[in-house]
Amino acid sequence: MSTISKQKRTLIEDSKEIVRFSGVSLAFLRQFYEDVKAGNLASEVRLVEASEQLAEDVWVGRTIRVDAPGKAYVPYRKSQVLQDFEESEVKDRPRSEWTIADMCDFVILPRCLKTRCFYQDFLDSSQIGEPFQGAFVSQARQSRFEDLVEALENQFDGEDESKIYLWLDIFCANQPLLTDSESEEIMKTRYDLLSNNFHAAIKFFDMLVIYFNSWTEPLPLGRAWCIWELYGAARVEKTLQVAMQTDQKQVFLDALTEDSRSATMAITGIKPKNATCFDKDDLKMIQDSVENDVGWTKLKAIVVEQLINWMIDTAEQACKNAEERVDKSDKNGMLEFAKLLYQTGVLSKENNRLDEALKVTQKSLKIFESIDSTLSASNEASALNNLGLIYMDTGNTEKALEMFKRSNGIRVMVLGADNPTVADTLNNMAILYKNKLKDLDKALRLYERARKIYVVNYGEKHDQVALVLNNMGTLYGESGDWDKSIELLEKVFEIYKDKYGENDHPAVALLMNNMGFSYENKGLILKICEMDGYKPYLAKALDLYERSYNMSIAMYGGNSDHPDIARTIINLERARTYEL
Repeated sequence: MSTISKQKRTLIEDSKEIVRFSGVSLAFLRQFYEDVKAGNLASEVRLVEASEQLAEDVWVGRTIRVDAPGKAYVPYRKSQVLQDFEESEVKDRPRSEWTIADMCDFVILPRCLKTRCFYQDFLDSSQIGEPFQGAFVSQARQSRFEDLVEALENQFDGEDESKIYLWLDIFCANQPLLTDSESEEIMKTRYDLLSNNFHAAIKFFDMLVIYFNSWTEPLPLGRAWCIWELYGAARVEKTLQVAMQTDQKQVFLDALTEDSRSATMAITGIKPKNATCFDKDDLKMIQDSVENDVGWTKLKAIVVEQLINWMIDTAEQACKNAEERVDKSDKNGMLEFAKLLYQTGVLSKENNRLDEALKVTQKSLKIFESIDSTLSASNEASALNNLGLIYMDTGNTEKALEMFKRSNGIRVMVLGADNPTVADTLNNMAILYKNKLKDLDKALRLYERARKIYVVNYGEKHDQVALVLNNMGTLYGESGDWDKSIELLEKVFEIYKDKYGENDHPAVALLMNNMGFSYENKGLILKICEMDGYKPYLAKALDLYERSYNMSIAMYGGNSDHPDIARTIINLERARTYEL
């Protein structure tokens, strides 16, 4: 028997029949749901949710099982019997709305309780996979069971569902033993299993899938035990896949076509650290383990990276579908298709998928150019501006400058010279002159023009004004005026602090990297001149680089090829070599 096989065997033996590492088939999950929905399973169960506070621990929305008029069963409550409530104080929960928790508490657990068995014991052997076969599925029990099944069916679309095996705790763990708080031996085994062996087990599954009910506020990230499973994936370096609730594709696409940058920013507010748990000791164990090992930043990065992949894949597929359906003689339909292409290009460019970004943005530009309207002209300018950014990132300076000039010409003609979008293009042109053409005087003049337009439209404290000041700060640094650079960048920092607070944002991460570079060089000049006081500047630089890096990977995932992350890594590694 191989080493891996021995490890698997040890895990199975150590689980002591509290957990089995064999999954159930996707076909079974669908049949189970349909049987519950039709009343073929748990036919006697009537679930309601409280419309009012029925007791101190029976709050509005809590699910209870009605056993007789005015009498109900409430799981995980000291006194599990609730009496003397009125029908007007509750409302029926249709079986189609039953959650994963409902299925566990009112269908699975009662059926297994008498013999203290696994639900798998009621299944045919063909419905159960081999140990560690298939996917380990992480989910939050507050989610609707039907939504989970549909998301998994979509995830494995086109495959034989009778051969897709999924490890779900409600079916693959012994629920009567897990909920037994009387036996100290069982409690110890449960703790050892969850705190140690569980992560080793995750490694051996073919894949790890996490079900998200929402792309912006996924329930699992609010559940500490889901965080524990993600932490396990990070520890054993297991790739994570997201199975998204099916309706979320359209929700995301609606947000994307409105504004791709806002859609991207929507996921930066995810905060795994704020997850909760019923047991305070379990919560502390989970929080301490994550904090002292992989860290919250890396954990968030794992999730964000997969969400970004899902967003880009969803957008690209939507573009393909739209191209097949669109009527080329329908001007409005073609305009909407072009907008989708453009926003997909912006999304891809922001996440360093430059080849795809170039392809879809060029396609959008051709459509915008073919439609004669003011709105189309404005969109044409936006596509040209994004092409300029893409060409700049790929090193095609001449083509980038051409795109920016064309974009600026259209915007001035259609929208006027003081329109903020004109300032957007001027700022991008300035970056090109500074970074690629090394014409700092030209760049400074363009920055100043952009800044004045932003101030006229937004006032002095707007984040777009801060963006230009940030760029001007780096320019002064490159010209050797580190004091002026630091002065401007600190001003930007105050604007961003008022705007974003403690939230992650790409502009803040970029700013902290730029500030670190300016503080670093100021410190090095003082050191070379053998002047006192250089160490605080170098220490400040190191702190800023570390904060920039942590924020960047929390937003973009652990993609070291992303230019913002790659740049900060270089600066951070250099700053760590200084004697402080």
